[in-house]
Amino acid sequence: MSTRAMPKNPPNTINVQQNAVKNARSFQRGRRALFFRTRSVVPEGRAGTDKPLAVALSAFFAGAGNPRTWCFMGKASFSGTGCRYPAYFSPKHAYNTGYKDFSEWSALMNEKWKTAGVCLLAAAACVCAALRLPHISAEEGALTAAGFVLPAGAAHALQQPAGEDDALSASSTSTPASQASQAVSSQSSSQPPASSQQASSSGSASSAAGTFKTTRVENKDLGNHILETDISTNGKLQDGIYVSNKNKNHSLDVNKVLGETPPLKIKRDGSPMVLLYHTHTTEAYAGVTRTRDGSKSVVAVGNAVAKSLEDAGFGVIHDATIHDDPAFNGSYTRSAQTMRKNLKKYPSIQVTIDIHRDTMTTSKGTRYKPTVVVNGKKACQIMIISGCDDDGTLDFPNWEQNLRLAVRLQKGAATLVPNLMRPLNFGPTRYNEQMTPGSLLVEFGTEVNTLDEAVYSGELFGKVLAQELIKLAK
Repeated sequence: MSTRAMPKNPPNTINVQQNAVKNARSFQRGRRALFFRTRSVVPEGRAGTDKPLAVALSAFFAGAGNPRTWCFMGKASFSGTGCRYPAYFSPKHAYNTGYKDFSEWSALMNEKWKTAGVCLLAAAACVCAALRLPHISAEEGALTAAGFVLPAGAAHALQQPAGEDDALSASSTSTPASQASQAVSSQSSSQPPASSQQASSSGSASSAAGTFKTTRVENKDLGNHILETDISTNGKLQDGIYVSNKNKNHSLDVNKVLGETPPLKIKRDGSPMVLLYHTHTTEAYAGVTRTRDGSKSVVAVGNAVAKSLEDAGFGVIHDATIHDDPAFNGSYTRSAQTMRKNLKKYPSIQVTIDIHRDTMTTSKGTRYKPTVVVNGKKACQIMIISGCDDDGTLDFPNWEQNLRLAVRLQKGAATLVPNLMRPLNFGPTRYNEQMTPGSLLVEFGTEVNTLDEAVYSGELFGKVLAQELIKLAK
C-alpha cells in the first residue's frame, strides 16, 4: 500500500517525522507492532493475547493522538518492514491545517477520536445486549448480581446446575436477598405453586394439630400483579415436614437428623443465648420495601422474635446494625463483623439468626405473597435456609450441626403452627452460617406481605424457637 510523500521540512514537525520513522522501522510486522504498542496500554496478562480487536480498542483509547499508534492501525504499510510513515496523523496534515504545531492538532484529534470511539462502542454494546438478552435466563442474571453481594464461596456454590425444583435469588425464592434480592429478584415458575393449586382446588385446609389453629389460604389475585398464596407444601415430605434439597452430592434423611442432638449448651438463666441480626437490615414490607426506619423493617420482626424468646426465659441480643446501606455490596462481610463482635462480647451465645425478608417474582411479573391464617389472623410464611458444603469448597465444616437445629425448628413449627413454614431450604450456600454450630438464616415473607403479617410471624417463630431450645436446655 502506498503512502503519501512527506514534505521536506514542514515547520515545527521535522522531529516528529524523524521519530515516527525511527519507531516504525523498529517493528518487523504490523500485527506484532500493534501488540507491542499496546503492552503499555493493556493490563498485564491481557496484552499479547489472540484478541487483536480488544487490544486495538485499548490502544485506541490510550493513544488515539499518537502517530506511532495510528501508524500501525491506519492506512500505513503493513509490509515486512512495518509502517513507513504515519498516514492519518502525519506532520504534513498538521502543517496544512494551520495549527501552531503537531501536538496541538494531535490533542484535539485525540479527544474527537475518543468521543467517536465511545459512541461506537456504546452502540455496539447495545446491539450485543439486545441480541444476547433473549438467551440469558433470569436465574443467570440473578447469579451475576449475587456474585457482587454474597459472601466468599456462596456465589460459586450457587452457580452449580439448578436442582430439581430450584428457585433462586440473591433475594430469591430460595436464597436471601441479597440476593438480588438478596439480591436480585427471585425467579419462580409462572404458574402458582403446586401447594397453592391444591389449596385452591380443595378449599381452605384447617388444622388443629398444634396449639395454634391454622388455615391455608386459597390463591387470590390481589391486583397489581400480586398473588396471595400458600407454598408450605412445595417440597418433598419427610417425617411430617417439607424440605427442598438443592445439593448434588448430599441427600437429607430427616428422621436420622432428628435423632442427632445439636451441640448447643442452652441455659434459661437469662444469660445471652440467642443473637438476632440482619445482613440486609433495610429490607421492609408492602408499601415501603426498604427503609432505615427499624419500626418498619425486618428489625421490627426481630423485636417480635426477641420478645417471645425473652418471655420464655432466654437471654437475647438483638443487633440492629445496618449493613446494606448506603452500600449493598459487601453486606455479608459487614454482618460477619457484627457477629464476631457480639460473639466476643457475649461468649454464652449459642444460636445466631440472620432475619431477612424474601422476594418472589415470576418471569411474567407476578409477585407471590406467601400467607397463612393463624388463629384467624394472617401471617407471612417463613423459610429457614440451612447451608451445605456440597462440593467441599465453602470452608463450612459445621454445616451438619447447623442442619440439626434447622430440622428441629422445621419439625417443631409443623407441630405447633402447621403451614407457617415454607419447605426447609437445604442447599450449597453458607451465608455466615460457618460462624457457629447454631447459625441459620430465616426469611420472613416477601416484599408484598404486610409489616403486621411479618411481625406476627416473628412472634410465632420466636415461640417455636423457644420451644425447641427448652428441649435442649440443661
